[in-house]
Amino acid sequence: MFKRTGIISFVLSIIMIFTAVTSAFAESSSCTDCKSNGKSNVVYTNEKTGNKVVEIQKDGKSYYAAVSGSIVNDEFNETKLKEMKEKAEIQNTEVPFDKDVPIVLERVYFQFEETLDDAISTANTPVSVESSDSVELLAKSGFWKGSWIDKIWDLWYGTGYKVHVSSGDANYIITAGATVVTGLFAVLAATGVISAAAAAAVPAIIVVGILTLYQTIRNEDGSVDFEMFEPNLVNIGICVAASQYLGQARNKGTFRNFYWGVYWPGMCF
Repeated sequence: MFKRTGIISFVLSIIMIFTAVTSAFAESSSCTDCKSNGKSNVVYTNEKTGNKVVEIQKDGKSYYAAVSGSIVNDEFNETKLKEMKEKAEIQNTEVPFDKDVPIVLERVYFQFEETLDDAISTANTPVSVESSDSVELLAKSGFWKGSWIDKIWDLWYGTGYKVHVSSGDANYIITAGATVVTGLFAVLAATGVISAAAAAAVPAIIVVGILTLYQTIRNEDGSVDFEMFEPNLVNIGICVAASQYLGQARNKGTFRNFYWGVYWPGMCF
């Protein structure tokens, strides 16, 4: 069974901003010339569900995203996983899990909305969940379109993250361009699921993937899946420069190397 936690830890200080990349001839910037951040705030909270609305302000315009409360896997949460790993170490055995199926420890749903009213309407809609095989978490509500980030654990790779971007959110990012990607950074930071070491690499890889490789990595329904593990990610710190190596992410069963664009401006957050 799964339960909700009533509070999400909001780490808005790690919001990343992706600035204009539409010109293929843009001059690359070093981190000393990085663009400044936009502003991001939690503007609404549903106290019963823990769902929130994040407002992203950039260039005089506001963008909105709804973020669900955290849904925790009762059977395989981090505390119980730690206990099982310690027991296995004492007994000199492996943790008894399927080597090919990462364990979902926690999930947070997110999605972009056109208006504040739409975002609040979504945030006021509970995300009903059920367990299918003690691993999967399923969204039942039609208001939540299905974008989510999982904190996972894998026997081979350790702690990681699986991000599913629905076709609607992927197209919204592509259509709206660089500015709305600021919202993606804000949303992922707001979940509190990603560790500080991976907070920059995870959203940066998503940005690179959707804006440059979408037709290659998309699923048949237009959604995109990224699976990343902390040992394979670069701890970027607070800035990313042109051509910087970000790390590896698995997509469609294959690990790919991801780099910040060679012609993209450097960026600090």
